[in-house]
Amino acid sequence: KVYFGGIVPCGAKREDDAVRDLTYALSLLEARRRNTVRRDLRDLWYRTADDIFSELMGLHWNRGDDRAVFALGERRRGFAFLDGITAATGALEALPAEGIAKRLAPGVAVIVFTATPNALPKSSLVTIIEKDRVEMHRLTIYTGNLYLRTRKLLVAIDEDRPRDVQSIAEELYDLLIRPLGINSERIQRLVIVADHPLQDFPFSILRDRDSGRSLIERFELMRAPSASVFAQSKGATLTPIRNVLAIGDPA
Repeated sequence: KVYFGGIVPCGAKREDDAVRDLTYALSLLEARRRNTVRRDLRDLWYRTADDIFSELMGLHWNRGDDRAVFALGERRRGFAFLDGITAATGALEALPAEGIAKRLAPGVAVIVFTATPNALPKSSLVTIIEKDRVEMHRLTIYTGNLYLRTRKLLVAIDEDRPRDVQSIAEELYDLLIRPLGINSERIQRLVIVADHPLQDFPFSILRDRDSGRSLIERFELMRAPSASVFAQSKGATLTPIRNVLAIGDPA
């Protein structure tokens, strides 16, 4: 049997059976969560379902099914957010990558960094979504190493070491952005959706060593909790942003 925490006893089932049973367990948890009135109890759903998501994503990752990994990541990332908005509007839903692409305006691109279970050695899937293309790439770096590099950049910024900042920012640009082949002549707005360890990372500082320009100098940057949420918002239409709230630390 599949435990409700999402763990499949080793050797007890074939892989196809495990995928089917875990998917069914996830649907039961989602239904239970929607029928729970208290929001604080609904939030506990995330912790209970996380093991199931991890098991399913691991199975699909090992099969090479990147679209299934993306779909699970999007479902996991946006469910709590979508749940609250959909209750009020009835309008939002989790979308596949191709469904997200259809809703984007020309000139808008969404980059989604989907983290797969920590037990996997190469555990990030990067998806670039534009109006007319969807491409998926697997990062060839361990999650732990990626975390260390991003923290190293933040420390260099805090300690005001501009040479180190530039060097690491260029290295991370080559790793995270360059393989996506984003054409700045046709893309104006870049939307970032990221799991840990990139969830709070300042992508704007990443630097293209060829042009000498940072990402914020090349694109209008936005962050979103999930690609599905963004695709069903006004931001997907490339409406000009006319208002800015700037908050600075005088120290």
